[in-house]
Amino acid sequence: MNKEHLESNQIATLLHTVFDEQIINYGAYNLVLATGSAIYQNPDVAQHQSADQELFLVGYREMPREMVITPIQTPEITSGGAPTSIDNTTIASMSTVDATQLKISLTNGSVFDLSFIPVHTFKSDHGQGQLDQSFDLDDFFNFINNSHLLEEVA
Repeated sequence: MNKEHLESNQIATLLHTVFDEQIINYGAYNLVLATGSAIYQNPDVAQHQSADQELFLVGYREMPREMVITPIQTPEITSGGAPTSIDNTTIASMSTVDATQLKISLTNGSVFDLSFIPVHTFKSDHGQGQLDQSFDLDDFFNFINNSHLLEEVA
């Protein structure tokens, strides 16, 4: 593992690169980093996912209102599987456990249990440092709490 110190904005750039390589119109999404787990009950979906997913990029945008969850692998900072799009046609339920946790169930049987922390200690082959996403998390949970997605499944 590389011991080079990375600033928060350098870590954000690394993460954006992984997201941008997989998502069309990536510039329209805000990103936050989450830890957690995913269950893919549909074999057609599961076959495109790596085992042991624990780190996820969550992209979200207002228009059209949606989220995209992309698993990533460390320490390489590469894709950990196919992205999952979440909108009013794919969501079965979504709940906030507290101000830092989100559980999302989809109509295809996929379930994401995600935890978000304002300052994430980050270690990778590119270096290490702390990702400060305090402002981004405030924006993300504002998006969630005011989301039509929540209204439609409530």
